[in-house]
Amino acid sequence: MFDRIDNGSTLRVREADRILGYLADVRAGRKDRWETALLDPIPTIGTNGDVVVLSPELLGVKNAHYDDFVLGNVLNEQLPTILARAPHAAYVREHLDGVRQCRRTCEFFTFCQGGQASNKYFETGRFTTTETTYRRNAKQELVRALGEKMGV
Repeated sequence: MFDRIDNGSTLRVREADRILGYLADVRAGRKDRWETALLDPIPTIGTNGDVVVLSPELLGVKNAHYDDFVLGNVLNEQLPTILARAPHAAYVREHLDGVRQCRRTCEFFTFCQGGQASNKYFETGRFTTTETTYRRNAKQELVRALGEKMGV
């Protein structure tokens, strides 16, 4: 895919555009632009009105410790009211702790931004982890390989 793009293909793939943009910014000395990205809470509403954040994959997952990841229900409350509770939810706090740890320890943080919550949870059973197989293979190794190819 990247060879095709490099050879002038007009094919657009969001993930390819993102990594190529990141590497171009690194090469141009603008990596700091990626450090100020805001965390998107990715609110997801189920067909029954339940609301989860951070990852649509958490919708419908049963976990008593995290109250099934449900912050509220839009059939009973307005979405802004529900989202205001997000910073107090255990899984959100744990994910943010993991993101802070990633920021301190990972050379790829500016690109990965701490990783996807669902990958952390489903691979390790927790949100505070700083390393997942998904991040290693789909983010870190891709940045390394394309970075070498682009001379970054």
